[in-house]
Amino acid sequence: MRLVILGAGGHGKVVLDVAQQIGRYSEYIFLDDFHPVGSLVANTEVVGTLDSFKQFESNSEFFIAMGRCQSREIWYQKLDVAGLPLATLVHPSAVISPSVTLERGVLVCAGVVVNPHAQIGLCTILNTACSVDHDCVIGDFSIICPGVSLAGAVSIGPRCWIGIGSTIIQQVNVASDCVLGAGAVLLHSTESHQTLVGVPAKAIQQGNVNA
Repeated sequence: MRLVILGAGGHGKVVLDVAQQIGRYSEYIFLDDFHPVGSLVANTEVVGTLDSFKQFESNSEFFIAMGRCQSREIWYQKLDVAGLPLATLVHPSAVISPSVTLERGVLVCAGVVVNPHAQIGLCTILNTACSVDHDCVIGDFSIICPGVSLAGAVSIGPRCWIGIGSTIIQQVNVASDCVLGAGAVLLHSTESHQTLVGVPAKAIQQGNVNA
């Protein structure tokens, strides 16, 4: 089985490393629009541009290795329309309760802990050493950055960016398309399309947030 990784940037290298640690694929290739075809990224060949993905559908699973939330959503839709299988990748060091629901295309990085009955949406990134406690719901195409702590029963909408080292207390609802800044502590629920920073976190921007 081959893993086709869409995106050969820094996040693509992380995806490749997690997949290699899992060890279920016999071949790894990158598709990318910025690295020349034939070049090597982390000793792995860039074999084509992103739009060439249909050429590699035979005996392959696909993974969208893009940090930008909207980009993951766009490429999920393209792969879904084409009927191509999405991989879900969980680093061997992650601790995931058996009652957790992981949707397709999720990346769970090294050191992550996800506690009972959490639900993790399509193409969500749980980055290095983040903690997702019981009954949390993470919306599709969101990213939980390294070192984030989510208390119990936190709900995060689609396409949210929860910044590195931030904390959200229990039962807080984060609406869609929000950005929580690095190191912030969120004590209250939000409206959609807000950017929030600080301790305690306060909104500094609303409308057309590009996570």
